[in-house]
Amino acid sequence: MKAIILDGHLKSALCAVRSLGVKGVEFSVGGERKTAPGFHSRYTTDTFIYTSPLRNKDSFIAELERECARLGDKPLVYAFSDTTSAAIIKHRDRLNKVATLLLGSPEHMDTAFNKAKTLALAKEHGIKIPTTHTLDDLDDISALSHTLSYPAVVKPRRTTSWKEGVGYRGVVKIVHTPADLSAYCARVFTESGEIPLIQRFLKGAEYGVELLVDQGDVRALSMHKRIRSMSPTGGASVVKTTIGNTPLAHVLEEQARTLARTLSWHGVMMVEFKVDARSGEPTLMEINGRFWGSLPLAYFAGVDFPYMYYELAQGKQVKSEGYKIEVTSRHFLGDIRHLLRVLFARDPLRPTIYPKRFEALNTFLGTGNVRYDVIQKNDMKPFLMEIVDSMHKLVS
Repeated sequence: MKAIILDGHLKSALCAVRSLGVKGVEFSVGGERKTAPGFHSRYTTDTFIYTSPLRNKDSFIAELERECARLGDKPLVYAFSDTTSAAIIKHRDRLNKVATLLLGSPEHMDTAFNKAKTLALAKEHGIKIPTTHTLDDLDDISALSHTLSYPAVVKPRRTTSWKEGVGYRGVVKIVHTPADLSAYCARVFTESGEIPLIQRFLKGAEYGVELLVDQGDVRALSMHKRIRSMSPTGGASVVKTTIGNTPLAHVLEEQARTLARTLSWHGVMMVEFKVDARSGEPTLMEINGRFWGSLPLAYFAGVDFPYMYYELAQGKQVKSEGYKIEVTSRHFLGDIRHLLRVLFARDPLRPTIYPKRFEALNTFLGTGNVRYDVIQKNDMKPFLMEIVDSMHKLVS
């Protein structure tokens, strides 16, 4: 079986390139631009450019179909972003004719990609969720806004959606006043057609549980704790370490397994938690029903999710033997962005959740024994192209 690796600009896609490349799997890497780091790995021999699904979803699907037909024999498709994943899920019946997709039922996929439904499911199973307001009428937001404590968090129900053919990619926003809340919710509704979720701002350490699941049966698992994120307020993890064999780890694992089993999940997923700094309780934040950004960490810890995904697609009985604890990985450019934000950002949350500037600089320079998500001695070109790609995004 051949494979197609989408989202070639992402470090998680690069991890899959290296994983499958070492194993000798034949694959093609797709991306929206030629500067995508995954295009430039020593293991990459075949690439293709596609239209962003946000710009034209139908063109993206048609281009993916053509690449599947060119490779032949229904190649396995890997998706690493909500944008490509959501487009594939919407057109699964069409793509199933030319590609191999590891997906759960449409109903369960919708639950995982819709944050309101995810939280409702967790609540049904006794899994703690943040205080969340799910409104059906935009007019109710103004009244609610004056009863909340601030800062508050506004989340789109779906990270990626389409309204009248126009793509929308939502972001989580922290708001500090009733006026900001009302204005941002109105903007999200106008662009996406859905009223976003409004949540209490939750301080606490962030954790992720990653799984490979075969019709609800967990075949591989790893867990990590975030050390630093792209921003002190959240976002992608840039330094993280594997955890396990603690009471907290056992609780997180059991709750993640419950969700995977309840959804009869098929494929990969990452379940994200925060441990509430006030109560000490683990709290579900969301499910990522696709490959996750910290995938390289699991790979370094001994869980080769990309290749096991490939084996599962071929009907093989895959099973992980466990993973190494206290393995740490770092996304170097992401860590630089974190440092720059700590040093220079003007943010009302600085007094409460930002580290001191000198402390952040000292921590950045003193980062110890880590593996690097992108930098690899025998495959350096992707790191150089990541710099070029980052500059391209800044000016485009």
